[in-house]
Amino acid sequence: MSLFLIGVVAVIIALGLWLMTGGEFYKITALGIAIILCMFATYESDKDYTPAPKPLTKAQLWEKFKQDNDCKIIEKREGHSTGGLGISSSGHVIGMMGDDVPDQVAYLCKDGVTYWKNEK
Repeated sequence: MSLFLIGVVAVIIALGLWLMTGGEFYKITALGIAIILCMFATYESDKDYTPAPKPLTKAQLWEKFKQDNDCKIIEKREGHSTGGLGISSSGHVIGMMGDDVPDQVAYLCKDGVTYWKNEK
């Protein structure tokens, strides 16, 4: 930090000399020191940088919740889908679409709540 303050003082002195004498050398010196100070400040600020942790996915959040709340599997249900082909009263083939229910698992957690989760 003290090196940075010395640089700021040097820029102020160089700018003052440039204003008093009008010499191009002091103007260039002040600009050069200012650029070096900016580079130094950027370097110093990046040394302590740590990237933010990535947010947890939905699956990771559920796994953490299961562990934290001591959730146990108490029931499993097999999924099903309904649908098919049929013939209308006029003799045309028709398709019927129903629902598609995935496999499900029930978890009982220490908070007394049963949570149902769909399996893929």
